[in-house]
Amino acid sequence: MSRKELGMSEPDKKRKVFISLPMRGLTDDEIKERIQSLYSHVSSKYELIDTFWTETPPNPDNMLWYLGKSIQALGEADLVVFAWDWRIAPGCQVERSACDAYGIPYVDEVELLKAASIRATKFA
Repeated sequence: MSRKELGMSEPDKKRKVFISLPMRGLTDDEIKERIQSLYSHVSSKYELIDTFWTETPPNPDNMLWYLGKSIQALGEADLVVFAWDWRIAPGCQVERSACDAYGIPYVDEVELLKAASIRATKFA
């Protein structure tokens, strides 16, 4: 029998968030900064899935290797946060399609910023 069937509560499981953003043309520091900026909106409820990989792919010019790792990490996500400019990056577009196909909830950065603005105005 499962814990639920026995009337026992499930152990606390920290939910995980995946951050999707275009990385081409950004320095490592810029990427990390954008990840942290996006994560700050949901950090009280979610644990960050680390998608800043330092391994070198077999062919450094093949971005598909990184996308494969991203899709694998996406499989752990309870929520995906898409940067405002996700539409310009083919990898982000594939990640969004995967969310749609597999029912992974997501939110856009613009929606998070609007919600934060409303909260700030409401309590000002």
